[in-house]
Amino acid sequence: LNKMSHSFHMCMSRQLVAEACIRSSRYDDAKLFLSDAVKDLPGNFDAAFALASFHLRMMFDSDADSCENNDALARTLLLKAAKMDTTRSGPFALLGVWYESQNDEARAKGCYQKALAIDPSHPVAGRG
Repeated sequence: LNKMSHSFHMCMSRQLVAEACIRSSRYDDAKLFLSDAVKDLPGNFDAAFALASFHLRMMFDSDADSCENNDALARTLLLKAAKMDTTRSGPFALLGVWYESQNDEARAKGCYQKALAIDPSHPVAGRG
């Protein structure tokens, strides 16, 4: 339990630092913090999901041009996060957003439905 708690707190603190970097337009620093969390905590869902979410977020941020390949990387990382823990709705909901951004309505709908099956109150999936 102590090891899991340490991993959780380490991951959460890195996410907070990354969020501060994003808010100050230091996207490369944010990417580095989140990438390092995935390297340091392999198999940690929260670290993997945070990095995947970051790349999806950067797809929609016009100021984030310095982070290349966000489209493909976001999808790949979201799929990995979804496979890491199939009981969590977040990756499926954000995959729905990704597929919707690619104009793939059928896959987007499937991802939203999967997320809602896991968590009927998920705010992102519920709007899909």
